[in-house]
Amino acid sequence: MSKNPDVFEIKSGIDSRIASIILEQTEKYSKENGATNKPGSVNVSKRDSEILWIPESGWVGGMMSHFVNLANTFSFGYDIQYWGTRIQYTEYNHEGAHYGWHIDTTKSSYRNDHIRKLSISLCLSSKDDYDGGELEIKALPEEVKKYKMDMGDVVVFPSDMEHRVLPIKSGKRVSLVGWYAGPRWK
Repeated sequence: MSKNPDVFEIKSGIDSRIASIILEQTEKYSKENGATNKPGSVNVSKRDSEILWIPESGWVGGMMSHFVNLANTFSFGYDIQYWGTRIQYTEYNHEGAHYGWHIDTTKSSYRNDHIRKLSISLCLSSKDDYDGGELEIKALPEEVKKYKMDMGDVVVFPSDMEHRVLPIKSGKRVSLVGWYAGPRWK
């Protein structure tokens, strides 16, 4: 576990057995092209990935909630209350697949008076399964933190921090992402 004011990193201990179970369960859902924050807005120059949505009320959402709450307790101290939307399974599965610079702040899918405050990325791929595909987060205007995520690595960060996933050079990178919400900032 590593913490700083900007990003909280966790080596979760999730291994290939757990990742396989999650991947097997995602087979019952249909994949779609990843859109940006504007529903239905697919623009492969901005984002080129395949996604599907997993109910946040199941065991995967519960496991990820643990990591978000751990990060919030030790690093952020935000007023967060629940998942702002379902969990997103994301595949970067071909050369050039990526997601350009963006932020995750938007209204909660469940309450218009709440916003996304903390974002989480949980890697389900071994770092040896892909080349490229690093997560970059602008921690400070002059500092970009780069993460070559391995299976089970978790990164939690404020949803208003700019971040991106660099283009895949080869292989496939799979992750689960989610956003914890709470009342608007005061």
